[in-house]
Amino acid sequence: MSKLDGSLFKLYYNATPITSATDADIKAASWTEATDVSSVTRNSDRAQNDYNARSGVITTTGPAKRTLSFELAYDTADAFYLALEAAHDGNNEIALAACDGAIGTAGTRGSVANFLVVSMPLTEPDSGPATVSIEAAS
Repeated sequence: MSKLDGSLFKLYYNATPITSATDADIKAASWTEATDVSSVTRNSDRAQNDYNARSGVITTTGPAKRTLSFELAYDTADAFYLALEAAHDGNNEIALAACDGAIGTAGTRGSVANFLVVSMPLTEPDSGPATVSIEAAS
């Protein structure tokens, strides 16, 4: 296993949700790299429930819930910002891919899914550029 610098990771988007989860279809989709992002965090959780039965405690797990969060420069002329805003305002899915390299390259690993933008608060600092904190969940 090799260690990678965080700056080598890539975030891609496609305003059209993916309809097929095959590797070939994902690689063939029209992905655009999001370049004005920082501090991307990927998370994958499973809900866990314990049930008491006569035979003992039974633990079950649910399906994985994936979330992506990242900072984005507030730029109303940026296509990625506009795609996220449209997805959020319309309660529509957007395809996002957080990868450890170029999405079409053999050996690249990451999370690819359709996400709902659940939160996008705007930070307006006294000095410096305004940013939007994006929270997306699949």
